[in-house]
Amino acid sequence: MFRGFYLAVLAVSIVASIAAGPCAAGTFTTDDIEYEMPEGWFKGEHQGARAYFTMMRMGTTIAEMFLTTNPMPEGGDLRKSFEEYVRSNSHRFYGFTPTYTGEFKAGGLDVLVQDFLHYSGGGPVQFAGRAACTTAGGSIYNFFFNTTAYYFPALDGEFDMILRSVRSTAQAAKDSETGTSSYEEEKEPEADTSSYVEVKEDVFLFNLGGEWSKAYDPEKDDMPKYNLAAKSGSGGLTSLLFFGRDNFLETNALFAIQKGKDLLKEILAKDIMVRETMGKYIPLGTTKRAIAGCKAIVHDLAIEKGEDVFFNRLCFVAVPAADNTQSRTYAPAIFHFVFLSHEKDSFNAAKPAMDALLDSMRLIEPLPEISPAPPFFDPRKGVVFRSPMDNFTVTLPEGAKEDKNPRLDPSDKGGESRTYTFKDAVILLSVFLSELDGEAAVTSLMDELEAVRKSASSWSVQGRKVPVSLYAAAEGQALVTALFERDNLLIAVLLPKDEYKEAQGWIKRLITGVTFD
Repeated sequence: MFRGFYLAVLAVSIVASIAAGPCAAGTFTTDDIEYEMPEGWFKGEHQGARAYFTMMRMGTTIAEMFLTTNPMPEGGDLRKSFEEYVRSNSHRFYGFTPTYTGEFKAGGLDVLVQDFLHYSGGGPVQFAGRAACTTAGGSIYNFFFNTTAYYFPALDGEFDMILRSVRSTAQAAKDSETGTSSYEEEKEPEADTSSYVEVKEDVFLFNLGGEWSKAYDPEKDDMPKYNLAAKSGSGGLTSLLFFGRDNFLETNALFAIQKGKDLLKEILAKDIMVRETMGKYIPLGTTKRAIAGCKAIVHDLAIEKGEDVFFNRLCFVAVPAADNTQSRTYAPAIFHFVFLSHEKDSFNAAKPAMDALLDSMRLIEPLPEISPAPPFFDPRKGVVFRSPMDNFTVTLPEGAKEDKNPRLDPSDKGGESRTYTFKDAVILLSVFLSELDGEAAVTSLMDELEAVRKSASSWSVQGRKVPVSLYAAAEGQALVTALFERDNLLIAVLLPKDEYKEAQGWIKRLITGVTFD
């Protein structure tokens, strides 16, 4: 299936110039489905694609959408077909790294989604893709969105909006006749909201209906638990467990923010990795929504273990803890709770009550002070440089300002360079395409500055042996270089010789403070 799909993907170049038509905002139809394209997208043509759109910014293509179709094999299963497609084609994407798997309903159709990172042709720019598929009228419809990893977080919602607008043409005709819309996901019947009792857990207030009951003793049990009984009295439908605030998840959130990724998706993905070790993991649907006015993600799943099947609804809520500053980024406080059921029928029957409980959640007022987790950046509040390959971070000292110093820019050796001024010093950060380029850059600096090596040593930085050299340069200056050979990173500091002794502390922190993912 998906014949020709990956060939089109590999031909993509975000900076390529492809003739596009007028702005394509509106409703489009391809065979048995229709979908909405927002403002800013342009319809074009691409070999092998039934539909092709680009998003333009200042005359440059920053994102593309492909739509291809294939017949659904007789007796075929959409999920198995999609999983096999991803498995069999992942090796065709250089550096393929899955980041998110999910599913939802759009216009009554099942939509499966896989997000991943990759490099185009092995080049230095990292791309982010979203593959999605659905089926209608006996065909499989394959959507593929492609952009750079830099733009993906900003376009994530736009891609999601397009996919959630998909519906079959038959359903569209029916909606037109009845004046209704099937764009929203299918909803369970509303729960009975009478006789609710207000309950407080963590920083949340929520309502419990008559079938809910408290199932723990605060004096003896560490984990709050509530049970939902069946109205017929024939047993329990689900249990709600509160795990409270999770500092480990907040650490994961910080790394996700630093990488420009969706922190809730990253948290969910890591949680799923753990659950996959418990048995056969079966995703049942993911929803981004607001809980208590905060960003949240809700994921339904099943775990098969032998003859037993367990059904879960995972809920992760991001409660703002501190305002970001120019030099510090804080993770929100992450609260985690789970609904558990032991039977599919019980889990489905409990959905209205679970939805009603989530809808009722609100933050305590006044909200108690939530101490933030430590920010990603260190207390020096340094300017931060993130590598183009998104694999390491350099934190510069507080007060450093980016400037342009052509004299210290060896980017002609291949790669990317930045220079910063700090007091009387100039700091150079250069990322190269190969180890040889880095060595050539050091030689070029020595020649440009008439530098003579005075000493050399090897420092340990996160398990790496980094050669560090001190040079006497022209005009009474000192030059320090640190070459991270296997990471193709050069750090150099040029400063007046008589200030070197005082600067040794911050230079060492600059070099040893490099963090690698």
